[in-house]
Amino acid sequence: MKRCTKCGIERELKEFNRKCAAKDGRRSECRICQSIDHDERKAEGKVRVYAHGGPAFKKKYGIAYTTFRDWLVREYDADKSPYWQLKQIPVKKRESYILQYKKWRTAKKAKAKRNRELRG
Repeated sequence: MKRCTKCGIERELKEFNRKCAAKDGRRSECRICQSIDHDERKAEGKVRVYAHGGPAFKKKYGIAYTTFRDWLVREYDADKSPYWQLKQIPVKKRESYILQYKKWRTAKKAKAKRNRELRG
């Protein structure tokens, strides 16, 4: 039996997710409290965008997350913090950043095309 730090209810160990770093190998809050916390964060728009992005990101936005992340670091990260600090892009801002990236990419392609025409 273990007491949840959020709700204070004493529950069985199987009702706590695993955590290798903890002394007893379990998280301090129960699964129910964790899911409630996740739902609240999701409602606030604070859901994480993970570094690998995966095929779901590419399918939804049409670009690889690593490409987008590198552009985001160059364009919007003034203090040059590492990319893993950019994982927590709010969902509302993500859409606008994607649109800005696509505008930048089309402008870059047009400039490259003009330069090729001038050279050859």
